Amino acid sequence: MSKTPPPLTMLAICCSLCFATAAKCADQSTPTADAIIALVGGSLSNAGSKTGPPSQAYPGDPGQVCVDYGTYALLIENQTDVTGCFFWPNWKAEACGVMLTDSRDDMVKKLGNPKVDQISHANNTEIMEYFNGATKTVTQIKFKDGKCTRILVKKPS
Repeated sequence: MSKTPPPLTMLAICCSLCFATAAKCADQSTPTADAIIALVGGSLSNAGSKTGPPSQAYPGDPGQVCVDYGTYALLIENQTDVTGCFFWPNWKAEACGVMLTDSRDDMVKKLGNPKVDQISHANNTEIMEYFNGATKTVTQIKFKDGKCTRILVKKPS
């Protein structure tokens, strides 16, 4: 049974990211979406050397830690494995060929029909999933009230 990582594990993750990036400048530019997506499936130490220090880290689902960089985040499992990345609404560039400001119809025009389309009428949300054979990842696009609120790229479970 997975449990939420203990506070010391989260502290260790934050410290390892900070130490791995100590030589980087504070004004380091944000990596591209493709560079962030390329980290999925790799190790936390490799990610830390490419992203700079995070703004915060917090527990996700049991056994997961979300390392947040403000406009994007990395999902960490088993204390060292980067298993996904999120692009938040304040991400201003394209991610996976789409913009977070694109409508649902724009997403379908650009990406085609999703492999999975889950609609929740109770909270007016929709989640569309696409499989990318080249990167062997799943792209999950979440909509709230018809507006894209998040893009998640993850390794298939």
